[in-house]
Amino acid sequence: NCFSLISNDLEIIKDNILGIINKYQQEFINIKADKDEIDTKDFFINVLKHSLEGNGKMIRPTFILYINRMLMERGHKIEKKKILNFCVSVELTHLASLIHDDIIDEANIRRGKDSCNHKFGNKIAVLLGDYLITEGTKLLFEAGIENIVCDSISLTQRLIRGEVNEIKNCYKKIGFNTYLNYISDKTAYFVGWIFKMTGVLMNCDKEYLEVLDMLGHHIGLVFQITDDILDYQGLENLTGKPVLNDLIKGIVTAPYIFAMEENPDLSSYLLFLEKHSIKKEELRKKLDKYDFN
Repeated sequence: NCFSLISNDLEIIKDNILGIINKYQQEFINIKADKDEIDTKDFFINVLKHSLEGNGKMIRPTFILYINRMLMERGHKIEKKKILNFCVSVELTHLASLIHDDIIDEANIRRGKDSCNHKFGNKIAVLLGDYLITEGTKLLFEAGIENIVCDSISLTQRLIRGEVNEIKNCYKKIGFNTYLNYISDKTAYFVGWIFKMTGVLMNCDKEYLEVLDMLGHHIGLVFQITDDILDYQGLENLTGKPVLNDLIKGIVTAPYIFAMEENPDLSSYLLFLEKHSIKKEELRKKLDKYDFN
């Protein structure tokens, strides 16, 4: 089991993420407040618990921990606290991006349960995402790795750019290169960034950082393309999120792009989807006529 090498560290990271709930509670212990203010505190604690007590795959922290091990074997060193805090910060940024994505996509399910926006409403979900981003940034300072805060802000901006590009291309016939551009911003850049920043924290030279960045970027591309395939062929009880949700929202991904090349009528079907509300069962019947394998 490849995870056995890092299982203890992953448990510490999960505990630190859940520790955010306790940190939020502690902030109110010595504050005198009216009953309705206490109720507000308890409400947001429930929001945090719902979002943080999940069954996330922890893929990004896993990448960081293995890059860390690889670099340590090459003689690079870093304090364990710094690398663990970096993992938590990255995972919080990822969680925040998922929460904001669910608002934009109007998704009802995330990781096999109600999405935050579906359970608590869009306003609370936006604030929760913002809170997690700021908490992740604060962790970088607390661990003494504030030298990558500007890079962390640039990452968030790049994620936003990718989301904007995806939205502006909704229900449009796009080519594979356009698709690669926005998944590069949304996913591949993020994975490349964490590979590279792990190297930065461990004082790797410029040439090695470029290799780490490229490696992570290509892994991120493969990861996102695979995820997009699962939107057509996956099972909700296994993926933890609704299938065909991207296409219903007009997000054109690799499977549909390649299917359009062989079946031009699928291009005009995007206009139909934009103008009509269609159920997944109807959409599935339509897509079953074509080969998406």
